[in-house]
Amino acid sequence: MKIAYLITVYYNDKKEFFEEALNSILNQKIEKTTELRIYLGVDGLLNKNLESFINSNKNSFYKIIRAKQNIGLAGILNLLIDKLEGEDFLFRMDADDVCI
Repeated sequence: MKIAYLITVYYNDKKEFFEEALNSILNQKIEKTTELRIYLGVDGLLNKNLESFINSNKNSFYKIIRAKQNIGLAGILNLLIDKLEGEDFLFRMDADDVCI
């Protein structure tokens, strides 16, 4: 089974919240037969803290899709949806959401 998480980030998101959101996905207990794929949508330019965090954790993301300028939540989500690869389940998160 393949599970996709679509998470978006933009300039005003807080790195600390984004880090917590990402860790909440990565630290889930899932069956070994489940493949977890995190699709990250970067909506325009980011602040240094966010950019540095993404660069240092780039192996955690299945795909990173970047919009050169801010295109809004719906726009960046549509870009991510276009990149999906037939996953069985899809979950959408904001950069400050936490999985429990």
